[in-house]
Amino acid sequence: MKTNRFYPLADLLACIRSFGYMVGVHNDYRLEGEVRTFWLFTHPGTGTFLKAEGPTDEEVLWDVIRQLPKGYQEKLPDGMRS
Repeated sequence: MKTNRFYPLADLLACIRSFGYMVGVHNDYRLEGEVRTFWLFTHPGTGTFLKAEGPTDEEVLWDVIRQLPKGYQEKLPDGMRS
């Protein structure tokens, strides 16, 4: 995802949490010698979840942001919209 500016991990997490999602699981692990990370967010109000995994926290959190429902996507700051 290309953005207009850099967002620290804390800001990416705050964005996801601002829509009511909570971290359900976060794991860092190695798969065939490569470092990987996994994030799962749950939304207690809707019963929905978002999950992604990849090589870095930043890439994974951007993947999660891209999965936000359309109504939430429209509320993202300009630099976070895809």
